[in-house]
Amino acid sequence: MLNCFKDYFIEKAEYYGQDEVWIDNHIVSLDKDVASKIWESSISTQHEHLMQLNDEEWRQLEVIKFTSVWDWEESWQKDEYDAFYNFFQDKFKWKDDDKVLFFWMKGSAVETTWRTLCDYWIEFMYEDELNIVINPKDTKALLIGIGSYLAEAKVVIK
Repeated sequence: MLNCFKDYFIEKAEYYGQDEVWIDNHIVSLDKDVASKIWESSISTQHEHLMQLNDEEWRQLEVIKFTSVWDWEESWQKDEYDAFYNFFQDKFKWKDDDKVLFFWMKGSAVETTWRTLCDYWIEFMYEDELNIVINPKDTKALLIGIGSYLAEAKVVIK
């Protein structure tokens, strides 16, 4: 999946004085089988995308109500890169160097650090309806959806 939009990351990395090697070392595509296994054990054995989950699966994720407390789409359109980190730094006590998994769907995920995700969130959020960010060190996960909707969920990687 990373290869599909790697140019976006490279362009932003160059702005920060980084290069393609830096991207390859900080945003690592998960093997499709590995990503699928994590998805099946933690999110859904029946569905490949969060938009397909049924009520029972949403209950198992213990999703806290979707809310639009921050208009991330407006920040996305204005290239406000600092907005993501500024909004979440108090809500998610994740450390900058914590490894996180960003899923677009089953079998399509990358591993990166929380800080890298915060710095490159605009590139991660390209044209998708609903994504999930999992920190294996924490049961709290972040769901990011269209319409600037956000939610917390409970995800345990088994």
